[in-house]
Formats: sequence, C-alpha cells, structure tokens
Amino acid sequence: KVVGAMALRRGLRRCSINAQNWAALHPGLLQAVRDAEFVAVDMELTGLHMRSERFVGVDKCYEAHCEGARTFMPIQLGICAARRTSPTHWKLTPASIYVFPRGQERIFQVS
Repeated sequence: KVVGAMALRRGLRRCSINAQNWAALHPGLLQAVRDAEFVAVDMELTGLHMRSERFVGVDKCYEAHCEGARTFMPIQLGICAARRTSPTHWKLTPASIYVFPRGQERIFQVS
C-alpha cells in the first residue's frame, strides 16, 4: 500500500493471538518488536465511560477516559512493530493479542 511517498510492507498479515496459538506465534512477534524502530500499542476495553454524558473540554474528557480505563477490563492488546527497510519503505508487523482474566482476579500480565 502506498501512502504519499512511503510504501508500507507487512511482515506478517495481521494475526490474532490467543491462548491456543500463543506458543506458535509469540516468538515471531517478539522478534519483530526487538527489530522495530518503534512499536504502537493499543488497548481495547470492555467499556470506556461510566456515565452517558457529554464532555466539554479536553481535561474533562481525559478525566472520564482515565476513570473508564480503571473501571473496565482489558480484552485485547493491539501491537504493531514498525521497521524501516529503506528510506521510503516500512515493514509493519501488526497483531491482536486477546487477554482474558483467569479466575476471579482482575489481574492481567503480558510477558
């Protein structure tokens, strides 16, 4: 895909990683992260806002997002490792890692 003058190449097609395929896929993802110039990270939560209201201003909106991030559970971690292969080309390795709590604890760990 060409964006402006930069061409983007994917190292792996976007993969979904879960408990069943973690052992097979995480070594390649870890190597892509080690080789990356930068890594973008995104967290998907079960919700975001505690109350249905309109927010006026950046500060109040940020405060509401922070409250939601402390309240709702994470369910997916998005990672995209980016490495320049030439002055005008990037290799992207995107992945979605599903994370679910085990048992009654709301503790998540990604290692």
